[in-house]
Amino acid sequence: MMNLAEFIRSKREELNLSQRQLGIASGLSNTVISKIENGERTEPDVDTLRKLASALKVNVIELMKVVGYLEETIDHGKYTEHVFTNSDGELIDIFQELKEIPENREHWVGTALRAANELPEEDFDKLDKYAQVLLQKAKMEKDIEKE
Repeated sequence: MMNLAEFIRSKREELNLSQRQLGIASGLSNTVISKIENGERTEPDVDTLRKLASALKVNVIELMKVVGYLEETIDHGKYTEHVFTNSDGELIDIFQELKEIPENREHWVGTALRAANELPEEDFDKLDKYAQVLLQKAKMEKDIEKE
């Protein structure tokens, strides 16, 4: 299996991108890209991996595995939870992956992706908080129905 440096370089070259171009596409400096490709940064933080995954058109979960983080997969029926830890057992991140998108919700997923990519950070944070409130409300209503 490739290490992170080889993986990033390989994917970047597949897309015919220079380190500078990858830096622009990912929002990372070409110095960071260079350090990763030279093996000087072997465990970048999750935010860096997310930016690289988006720019390289790969799944961030795949990058987490390439870095060598340990993965525990938990099946929750409609979605799968991927829990990543480092070799010391410290939690790195948790990802939830939908198994399928309900037909009547496909347009919303596209809207959410556009919002994540195009909204200013402060607006996206507000949207995220509002969504969390709605999810909590739905959970409370569901719990009340069970009683």
